[in-house]
Amino acid sequence: FFEIYRAYRLSLQVRHRYATVPTRRRRSRWAKRGGRQSPSPLRRPPRTPLQPTPTSLSSAIALRAASAARLPAFFAPRGVAVAGVLRCHHVVDLLARHLIYMQRLGRFGRLLCVGSLGAASAAAVRAAATMAARGVDYEKLGGRGYGSIKSWGREAGQFALRDEVPSTSSDGFEVATVAGGCFWGIELRLQRLDGVVATCVGYTQGRTREPTYDDVCGGGTGHTEAVQLIYDPEVLAYSTICETLLASLDPTAVDRVGNDYGSQYRHGIYYHSDKQRGVAEAAIADAQARAGRRKVVTEVRPATVFWPAEQHHQQYLQRGGRFGSPQSAAKGCSDRVRCYG
Repeated sequence: FFEIYRAYRLSLQVRHRYATVPTRRRRSRWAKRGGRQSPSPLRRPPRTPLQPTPTSLSSAIALRAASAARLPAFFAPRGVAVAGVLRCHHVVDLLARHLIYMQRLGRFGRLLCVGSLGAASAAAVRAAATMAARGVDYEKLGGRGYGSIKSWGREAGQFALRDEVPSTSSDGFEVATVAGGCFWGIELRLQRLDGVVATCVGYTQGRTREPTYDDVCGGGTGHTEAVQLIYDPEVLAYSTICETLLASLDPTAVDRVGNDYGSQYRHGIYYHSDKQRGVAEAAIADAQARAGRRKVVTEVRPATVFWPAEQHHQQYLQRGGRFGSPQSAAKGCSDRVRCYG
């Protein structure tokens, strides 16, 4: 919401500076002057010649921005022109969210997101666009390794490519899959549980193979954002995983967790064995007893093929998140999980 508010404030500045047709409040004074422009119109920004190539995405964005700046009269009748400056390494994710906000801000007029991208941001956009075109490279996802970041991604990708739904890992740890809205936050909560060996975020319960983030966000594949993890059952009970999930969301909200809406954010527990099913159904029954008359809508379904998400989504908050501020994944950590700040 801060990004929206800032973009709206910028829109007021742009309208004041570049509008050639007055708004309603100034229309009467404009008419008294015989329909002429303001006596002291401000100059337009200088023209910047740009010659983008088909492979230069940053130049194409800059050209689009420059073209919009040269045509203020196109936006002036609408009353508002918004210049949103996006400086972030995860530009693609931000642009996807801003497209949703654009639809909700239609009453403010046209919304123009002008990407002022540095070299690092432009490189991130090109890399993400290339990845989206070819899908997720499962062989390059992280593994368990020996560092502080333990990823189940590479092994999960190998199972997915074979259309297998594992109940245990190759070294005997049990597998669990849950969905709790945006997978960044629930992954960090599960990472902090003593007994969790490795985690991976991805997509499950869908109809297509090898989905990407853009595919799932469109809502047409049927997938939901989920977390798959391997854990030691002698240290961590499956019931604790279910309780952690249900405590992080409103189990009576349909297709919603926090401020995230859509079928890709539906919540559920996807069991890999009959034993897990019994524990999951008991956890849902307890949640229903606490909810009273409101119906608990958290899914309890058999696990299906789990497709890992792109590498930059894996252990996202532990690596620094959107603003480069790493959050602790230490066992037993009780710090507040910050998905967007």
